[in-house]
Formats: sequence, C-alpha cells, structure tokens
Amino acid sequence: MKLLTSIILSVLMLQALAKPTFDEQNESEVRPVNEVVDAFRAQIDVQFVRYTNFYDRANAAMRDYRMAHVALITDIYNRIMAVFGETIEALNASETEMEGLIQKKIEMRGDTTPCIQNVINHRESVLKFTSENIQQCAIFANQTLATMLTDVFYPIFTEIQTVLSTVPLSVVEVLSLGNVLQDEEAIVQYLVDRYDVIQLQWLAQVSQLLRWDTNRFENDGLFLVDDTRVCLTEDFMPYIVENSRLEKIIQEC
Repeated sequence: MKLLTSIILSVLMLQALAKPTFDEQNESEVRPVNEVVDAFRAQIDVQFVRYTNFYDRANAAMRDYRMAHVALITDIYNRIMAVFGETIEALNASETEMEGLIQKKIEMRGDTTPCIQNVINHRESVLKFTSENIQQCAIFANQTLATMLTDVFYPIFTEIQTVLSTVPLSVVEVLSLGNVLQDEEAIVQYLVDRYDVIQLQWLAQVSQLLRWDTNRFENDGLFLVDDTRVCLTEDFMPYIVENSRLEKIIQEC
C-alpha cells in the first residue's frame, strides 16, 4: 500500500513539473503594445516623409535651374557665333569682290603686271593680319566664356546640391544623437524646427542666390556678346578701309 501511494505521488509531481500552473495567454496579452513607442514611431515617419518630399521638390527645382542655365549658355554661345558669322560673311563677300576685280584687271592687261602683283601681295598681308585678329577675338570670347562656366552658377549650384543631399539623412542623424527612449518629444520638436529652417533657407536664400547667379551669368554673357562684336569691329574696320584703298589702286593698274 505504501509503495502504491509513493508511485501515485511521484506521477502527480511529474505532471506538476511538466505543465504551468496558470492558463496559457495570448502573445498580445503577454507583450502589451507600447503606445508611447508607437506614437513616437508614427511621428518620426511623418517627419521622414516631410523631409523626403522636400528633398524631391528641391531636387526637381535644381534640375529646372540647371536646364535653364544650359539653355542660357546655349543662347549666349549662339549669339557669339552669330557675331562671328556676320563678320566672316562680310569678309568673304569683300574678298570675293576684290578677287573679281583683280581677275578682271589681269584679263584686261593680259598678264599680272607689277602693279597688280603689288596689290595681290598687299591684299594677302592685310587678309592675314585681319584673320589673326579675328582669331584673337575668338580666343578672348572662348576664354571668357570658359571662366564664366567655371566661376558663375555652377560653384554655388554644386554647393547647394551637396547640402540638399544630406536632407534625407536628417531624421536618422537626429535619432543617432538623442535617446529615443527618453527624448521623444525633444527629438520630434527638433525635427519640426529644423524642417522649418531648411525650408526658409531654401525659399529665402538658396532660391534667391541661384536666381542672382543666373541673372549674373546672363548679364555677363550679354556683355561678352557686345565685347566680341566690338573686338571684331575694331579688327574688321581697318580691313574695310585698306580694301577700299586697294580697290582704287587695282582700277588704276
């Protein structure tokens, strides 16, 4: 009898050790939702979306600025080339006319007389001198435009683009600096305030600065067009005067 009682007690003890003494609960009841953490995460998500949307809008604006600047560069370049085209066209027309006069005079005389040869030689010297001066005008225009491309717009554009690239990282940066378990309100408020500052800087400073550089490039470019025209005119006018003098000489040969 004592042996049977001992066996029964041993079985009961093993059953007691194998099963919990309380009813099994759902996981949600064992780990209740932390409303504070969830609220903080939701606020951080909102801020991340705000910063990301701002970054997308700013990048789109930067693309518009860059494309407008490329169009401006193209316009200035085409204006300069038009000035050179006008000068070269006038030079070619004058040379064609002079060549016709010389050939006509050679036909009249039946040969290239010393007088005609002297005109030809002098004409070649004048043409060479004028061509070299036009080349110098081209070098001046090219160097000036290259300096403008290096010093105006793109430096500030690159600087702003670099700063903008860090905007999406702002949320992560702030989270890495604060204690997310103790500084929830301070972190969220800092992100709100920082967003306002970034937005104001963009609207009041960055945008204005880009517009200022765009206007500066346009004004400098138009001045360059005028300077190129002046440079070519100063070189071409002596050619016209000398060519007119040679025309009179060839007619007397």
